[in-house]
Amino acid sequence: MIFSRSMLPDAVQIGSKRRSHSPAVVIKKSSSSSGQAWPDEGHFPRHYDKAWKHAVPRVSEPDAIESFKMAQQLDASLRDGYAKDRKPLYIDVSDYEIYSIPEDNFFGELHSLDYMDLAGKKLLFSGVLSIGSIRHYVQNIPMKSYSIEGYGAEDEFNTTVYLNSPEASRDRGYDIWYKLRSPSRQYKCFHDAFQWVATLGKLIIDYLEAQQNVGLADFRQNFFAWLQQRFPNNLEFKNWREAYGSTDFRKAVHAHISYLWSEAVCLDGNLLKDHPLWDECGRSDDEMIEPKCDKVVATPHVYNCFKNRYFAGQLSSMQLSDDVQTARQRRIRNLGFPSDAPSSPTSSKTHRHVQHRNARYEIGDVVSIAPDEFENQLWRKGANNLAVIHEWIGYVHHVKATKEGGQRLYVMWLYRPEDTTILTTDYPITQELFMSDNCNCEQAELESADVIRRCSVEWFSKGNATTKDYLVRQKYDTKTESFVTITDADFRCTCRTLHPNLVPNTTYCQGETVYVGEKGRLEPVVVQEYDPVAKRVKIRSFVRLDNVHTEDDQFRGLRQRPFAANELAWTDNFRSVSRGEIQGRCEVRFFSRKDIESNRVPFPYNQGGAGHCWILSMRVNAANGHKLEALLTGPHLLRQGPDYMSSDSSKGLRGLSLFSGLGNLDRGLEAGGAAHFHTSVDMNGRAIQTLRANAENSEEMKLWFGSVDDYLHALLSGDSPHMNLVADIGDVGVIAAGSPCPGFSKLQQDWRSEQSLKNAAHVTTFASFVDVYRPEYGFLENVVNIGAQRKEAPEELVLSQLIGCLVSMGYQVQQFIMSAWNYGSPQHRNRTIVSITAPGRTPIMRPRPSHCDPVGFDKTRSVGKLLNGERFGVQELLPTPFTHITPGEVLGHLPDIGYGIKHPCIRYPDHVLRQRPNIKERRCIAHIPTYPPGVGLAYAVQHGLIPKYLYEGKSEINGKAYKRIRKDGLIGTIVTAPSPHDSRSGPFVHYEQNRCITLEEARIGQDIPPDLVLIGNVHDQFKMVGNAVDRRVSKALGLELRRALDRDHRRKTVTVRKRSVSVVINVKRQSASHVPRPTVEKDAYEEAATASPGAIVKQEAHRSNAYGKTNSDQETSSFPTPVTQGGFRQSTETSQDEEDQGPIVRGGRPFHRRLASGTTASGSSSHEAGIDAQLEAEFGFHPQVKPGGNVAAFEDDGIVEYDAPTPAPILAHSRNGFPGTLSKTLSAIPSLPRSSCPMSKSQTTQFPARMKRPRGQGVAEMNDSPQDAFSSSKRVKNSPSVSEDLPAGFKTRDSRAAPSRDDLSARKTRHSGLSVDFAPQSWGTTVEKDVRAKHKLSKRAQSRPYA
Repeated sequence: MIFSRSMLPDAVQIGSKRRSHSPAVVIKKSSSSSGQAWPDEGHFPRHYDKAWKHAVPRVSEPDAIESFKMAQQLDASLRDGYAKDRKPLYIDVSDYEIYSIPEDNFFGELHSLDYMDLAGKKLLFSGVLSIGSIRHYVQNIPMKSYSIEGYGAEDEFNTTVYLNSPEASRDRGYDIWYKLRSPSRQYKCFHDAFQWVATLGKLIIDYLEAQQNVGLADFRQNFFAWLQQRFPNNLEFKNWREAYGSTDFRKAVHAHISYLWSEAVCLDGNLLKDHPLWDECGRSDDEMIEPKCDKVVATPHVYNCFKNRYFAGQLSSMQLSDDVQTARQRRIRNLGFPSDAPSSPTSSKTHRHVQHRNARYEIGDVVSIAPDEFENQLWRKGANNLAVIHEWIGYVHHVKATKEGGQRLYVMWLYRPEDTTILTTDYPITQELFMSDNCNCEQAELESADVIRRCSVEWFSKGNATTKDYLVRQKYDTKTESFVTITDADFRCTCRTLHPNLVPNTTYCQGETVYVGEKGRLEPVVVQEYDPVAKRVKIRSFVRLDNVHTEDDQFRGLRQRPFAANELAWTDNFRSVSRGEIQGRCEVRFFSRKDIESNRVPFPYNQGGAGHCWILSMRVNAANGHKLEALLTGPHLLRQGPDYMSSDSSKGLRGLSLFSGLGNLDRGLEAGGAAHFHTSVDMNGRAIQTLRANAENSEEMKLWFGSVDDYLHALLSGDSPHMNLVADIGDVGVIAAGSPCPGFSKLQQDWRSEQSLKNAAHVTTFASFVDVYRPEYGFLENVVNIGAQRKEAPEELVLSQLIGCLVSMGYQVQQFIMSAWNYGSPQHRNRTIVSITAPGRTPIMRPRPSHCDPVGFDKTRSVGKLLNGERFGVQELLPTPFTHITPGEVLGHLPDIGYGIKHPCIRYPDHVLRQRPNIKERRCIAHIPTYPPGVGLAYAVQHGLIPKYLYEGKSEINGKAYKRIRKDGLIGTIVTAPSPHDSRSGPFVHYEQNRCITLEEARIGQDIPPDLVLIGNVHDQFKMVGNAVDRRVSKALGLELRRALDRDHRRKTVTVRKRSVSVVINVKRQSASHVPRPTVEKDAYEEAATASPGAIVKQEAHRSNAYGKTNSDQETSSFPTPVTQGGFRQSTETSQDEEDQGPIVRGGRPFHRRLASGTTASGSSSHEAGIDAQLEAEFGFHPQVKPGGNVAAFEDDGIVEYDAPTPAPILAHSRNGFPGTLSKTLSAIPSLPRSSCPMSKSQTTQFPARMKRPRGQGVAEMNDSPQDAFSSSKRVKNSPSVSEDLPAGFKTRDSRAAPSRDDLSARKTRHSGLSVDFAPQSWGTTVEKDVRAKHKLSKRAQSRPYA
C-alpha cells in the first residue's frame, strides 16, 4: 500500500485566530529536515512519499542478481540446474530500511529485525545492493530469513548480519546472502538497536556453550565477570557495555528471550536447550497445582460472620483437622487470644430497665441511660431501621455532688459494635462492649437520676462469653476509628476539663530533630533548649542542599553532584519558636560524602524523604565565609535517627503472602527489616516465576502455584502431596494480602456476576488465614470502594463485616486510606489498608504523609459511613515537608521513542508499549494539544482541533479518553491494560510524546526496582504491574512495622527510671456486693460525693507502686553514655530484661503503677500511659546527657536536670511545673472532703493532687507559670476563651464535625451532630446555672457516644 504525504493530516496550528484572552494551543509536532511537519514522519519508509526518489536507479531483485552474476563472469549453464555444491555469493546492502508489510489499520512501518521473531511477522527491505562498483537500488524485497555471523569467534566481538530473500534462495547455482552494511539515516536507530541485540545473542550463546546449568541468576554478575576475562581491553566491548549502562544483564536477557531461543534452536538446540535459563524466563510453564475447590474456602468462624453477605453462595465452610486445631490452640494461648471460639450471632440480652432513683454511684460503676427519641431516630435512620438503641452505657470515672442532693456523673462511654466501624454487621460476640476515649466531661450533664441501672462487666476478658452483663477487652479509639487492647490507663479521662494541669504526653529532648512550619511546608530543625518562662523553644536550622545553586562560591573545592531532596547541611543559625509551632518528629542521620556518592545510603534514608528520614552530609562553616564543607562525622549535639539496617532482615517476622503477584507488597514490608516473606501463594504462573527469578535464595522459598482456596484446604486438612509448600502454624508472624479488587471496583460492569462474586468473596480468605495462623501482624490492601455502600444493596457492609470478624478474634484493627502520591509516588492511586495486630502487641502507626497533594487537589475520600451518617477514615490534609513528585521528574530521563515502535530500547528494555497503536489512534493522539496541559479528546473536539473522521463513532469522547498526563500533575492509576481511549481510567497519554505510557513508565509509577525482572510477555508484565501495590506505600507500612517492633522490644527490655509523688486515699466500702471494677486515679479535690466517712489521707513523699514497695527496689535506670566536648554520643545503653507482666490484678481489680507526671502504666500494653504514645512510639524515652555530665529532658515547663549516673528525682527539679504546684498543694490541705460512696477497705486509689481553683478564676489566672508540658499535639487551650468560659454541657474537644479546632462559634456535639451556638461566659455560678437551664432540653442529645 503506497500513499502520499497528502494522505496524512497536517499538524494543526492554532494561535493566529483565537478568542481573546485564551491560551495558545500547542500541537506536538515531529521534526522534519524539510521544515514541514507531519505526524508520522520518521516511522515509515522513504519511498512511501511519492515525491521521494533515490539517487541510484531502481531495478527488480532478479535483474540485480543477474547483473551481479554477469559481472562476476559466472557460468550461465549453472542456471539450468542445481549444482552439486552451491557457491556462496555475498552482496552488500547499504542505505537500507526494514519495515513490515502493510495490513488493515497498520501501514508498513520501520522495524528492527528481531520483530520477525518477536511477532512472527513478515518483513520487507529496501536498499542499495552492491558488489564492487556495481550498485542497484531495490525496493519491497520480502525477507525469508536472516543469519548472524560471529558465534564462537574469540578475536571478534561484534557480529555480522545477513539477509536472505525467497528470490535469492531459489537460485540453483549460488547460495546468495545480502550482507547488511550501513542503514539509512532514519533507520539507524533500528539498526543500532538490533546490532546490540545480535552481539548480546552471540555472547550469551558462547556463554551457554562454555558453562553448565546456566540460569537467569547467572546474568546478575557472573556473565559480566566472564565477559571481562574474555575481552579485557576491548574498546568495542566497553562501548557495548556502556550503551546498556549496567552489569546486571537479566532484564536484557529476558526482554530478548524469544530471539535468543530461536538462535539457540538454530545453532545447536539439543545442547543449548538443556540450560534452566529457558524455563526460568517463561519459555515453559510451571505445573500448576491441580485445583480441587470450586468455592472460596473459609474457616467456620469466618463463614459464620459472612454467611449473610451477598457473595455467601461462593463460600464453603471447612472444619480444621485435629492436628491443625491443636497447633492453632497452642498459638492462641501463646499470643493471648481469647481461648474459646465465638458463637454464632444471636440477639442481644434484654435488660430490665429499672431506675434506682436514690442509688448512689461511685468511680468504677458502669451505668446505663436511655436514649431520647431524637437519638433513636438519628441512629435508626443511618442504619435503615436495622439498629434499635436500647441504652447508652458509660463507665463512671468521676463523680460530683449537686446541691439538690444528687450526683453528676462523668463517664467514659462504652460502645456497642454497631456504634463503631463494625456497624450493623453480624458480630458474633453479643455481650462485648468497647471502652472508648469519648467522655461527657465537656458535654451536657449526666445526673444520677438519668441512670436506668447498674451493669456488671467482666474487664480484660480472656474469653468470648461471660456470666456478667458484658465483657470488655478492647478500646475503640474515636480519633483513629481503630480497636486497641484495653489498658489500665484507658480508665482515666485525659480531657482537660477535670484535669487542667494534665501534662501532655509529647516531650522532646535536647538534640532531637523535629518539624516546624515555614513558608507553607515543614522544615527539619534541632531542638536546642527550652525557655519555660517565655514558653519558647530555641532551635537550630538546617539548609536543604537541593535548594542551593551549584554555581555558588560555597561549592568551591567540592565535587559537584546532584543533591537528594532530603539532604541537609548543618548550620549555626538559631531562632526561637513557640511550642505550638513544632509539628512532630523527623529522623536525621549522618552519612559521609563517600557513602552518598557510592550509593551506600541505606533504607529509609535513600527514599528522598519518604518516611520523614533525612540525610546530613555537610555543614555551613560560618568561620570560613559560610562555605559548604563536607562533614567527617555526625555532630555530637544531634540525636541521630536509628540505623534500620543494623539487624539482619531474615531474623524478622516470617511472612506469608496471599495473592502475591510480583511481590510489591511483600518486598515493601521487608524493606524496613521487620519481616521476611518465605511463602507466597498465587495462581498466576508468570507471577510465581517472577518471584522465583528475583528471590535471593529461591530454594528456601515456598511458592504455591495454585489457588489460595486449595492452599487453605491443604492447610486445614493437613493432607496434601504439596504439604512441603505449606507454612506451619507458628511459623507465620505476618500475613500480607491484596485480595482481588475487581469484586469491589467501580469499573466492573456487573457486580453480581459469578466472577465478581467470587472475587469479592476472596476478601474472606485473608480472615480465614488469620484465623488459622494467628499472626502477630497482618495487612490487607484493596480499593477504596471496598468500604462503600452500594445503592442497590446498602446493607452489604463488606469492610465492616471484615473488621468485626477480625475484632471478634481478639485482634487490634485499624483501617485507613493511603494515597500513593503522599509517600513519594507520581501516581494517582488510593487504596484502603486494613492493619491488624495481635493483642498486647504495639500496633503500627498510620504512616504520616511526607509529600503534599497537587495544587488544587481536593482530597475528600473516606473509608465508609457510620450509622449516624458521619464518615470514618477521612483523609486528613496535613502539612508535609516535600512537594509531590511529578511525572516530569521521574520520567524525563527516558529516551523519546516517538509513537512507541522504536524497538528495542537498549538501556531500558521495558520501555515498550503494551500494544502497537494503529495509524488512526496515532493520528488522534497527534491532535491532542500539549498545552493547555492535561487535556484530552473532549477538549480537542470542543475546540475543533481534530478532524471529524478521527472521532466519529467513538463512544469515549467524554471522560479521560486520550487525555494527556500533566507533567506537573500525576499519572493515572496504573491498570492492567492501559489504553489511550480508556475514558474511565487514566490519563495514560504521555505529556509530550504522542503515545500511551510504556511498561517502564508503569514500573516507575509503581516503584518497581530497575533490577527486578518481570517474567512473561508484555501483556503478562502489564497485568502484574497493574495489579501490584505501589511499593512506596508498602515501604511506608514496612517502616512503621519496624518502628512498632522496635517499640515492642524497648518496652520489654528497657526500664526507664521515673519518679512520682502521689496522694493515696484509703476508703471503706460499705457494701461488698458491688462487682469489682478497675481502680482509677482520683483528684484530691473531688467533691463530697466521692468521699466516705472516716477517710484517711496518707501522703507519700517516696515513690510507691501497687505492691507498696518503693521503685528503688524494683526498677533500674538506663541512660546513654555521657558526652564529651568534641565527641559524639555513643549508642550503647545498659538495660534490664523483664517479662511482659500484664496488668497487676488484686482481687479481680487491675491496679496502676504510678509514673512521672501523673500517668499510669500497665506492663501488658503498648498504650500504657507511662510509655508516651508519641515519644516511646518513635524513639523511646532516653534523656540526653549534656557535655557537663547532666541528663536533660524537656519535661513539664523546663529542662529537668539531674546528675548521672544516680540522678535526683526528676520532679524535684521542676521549678514551675506540676511537682512544685503539688508540694504547695499538699502543705495547704487542711483536710479532705468526706465521701458518701461506699468502697471496700482494701480498695486503694492513687491520684495526683491539683490546686483548687476559686470560683470565677480561670486556669490562666490560677497559675503564673505553664502547667502543661512542651508538646506538639493539638489540644484545647487552657484559656478563659476556650475552656474556662465555656458553659457546662458544651464540648470543646476536637471534632471533624466542627468548622475548625479554634472556632467555637458553631460546635457540633459528639454524638448527635447538632450545631450549638453560644457566647463565651465567665465561670460565675449564676451564669452557669442560667446556661444549663437554657439548654436543659437538649443536653442528652449532646452527651451520647460518638463513633
